[in-house]
Amino acid sequence: MSKLAVMFTILLITSGTVVPTSTTASSSRKICLFFDDGWENHYSVVLPILQEFGFKATFGIIVNYIGLNRSTFFSRMNYTELSFLKQAGMEIACHTMTHPHLLNVSKEVLDEEIKKAKQVLEAHGFQIKTFIYPYGEFNDTIQRYVAEAGYWCARTIESGVFFPSEENRYSLPGWVADTKTMDDFVSFVESIPPGGVGCIVYHFISDEGPAETTVPIKLFRKQLEYLKENNFEIVIASSLFSAPPAPPPTIPWSILILVGAYLFYGAALFLIFRRRTRKKKKTITGAFPVSSSLTSSRYFS
Repeated sequence: MSKLAVMFTILLITSGTVVPTSTTASSSRKICLFFDDGWENHYSVVLPILQEFGFKATFGIIVNYIGLNRSTFFSRMNYTELSFLKQAGMEIACHTMTHPHLLNVSKEVLDEEIKKAKQVLEAHGFQIKTFIYPYGEFNDTIQRYVAEAGYWCARTIESGVFFPSEENRYSLPGWVADTKTMDDFVSFVESIPPGGVGCIVYHFISDEGPAETTVPIKLFRKQLEYLKENNFEIVIASSLFSAPPAPPPTIPWSILILVGAYLFYGAALFLIFRRRTRKKKKTITGAFPVSSSLTSSRYFS
């Protein structure tokens, strides 16, 4: 480790920041590249550039938008193009079914957007490990659904860097590159400490896209060149985590209802049996009355 890295680590420790045990492998500064929303532009423009640099990336897919608007600039990738990304070693991530605001929605909507969307992508042959929060919005309930669905990690759009841990696997920060300058880019990546990870989020890579969500091709190339020349390690975010703990098995409602019915039926039979037993005791007692003469004092004088 370089003297600068050692000094930086000591500074973090003395300031109270948790730093993982440093090794040759973990001391590298890592970058995770994300491309959100499944634009066709990611296949036709981004993929060739990534392959040129030898970089891997994660592509966030909105399931119900796959293959839409094919004749327009806002065309979305279809399943064939997604398969090419997979074959090229890229990661396909779930960006929900319809890209809604997930805060304060029903459990049924969370099931549809988080769990079912993952199942649809998996049914088409993609291994889905990463979830991307629409608009970066999440809370404890949403995180719980993400965990229960079996995702390995989830990414936000809160700027920052992180050290992979169980505590942050479902709240990874993401630095959005849209509208940012090269100086902004350099400032962010150079803020990543040894062993730390930074996620960079892109949308359009184009010279004619919407200004608020587009990084020009020339600037994008310049950013990748900087990462390569300065020895940043480009990784897939989910590869930084082990498989999440399996959620506890759930019992189907049909089984719960059946068990409840048996318990109710058993309790009813018990009450009926108990009532009949009491009636029989009364009947037996009434059939053999004790004569008052038998209790007369003359028999016990």
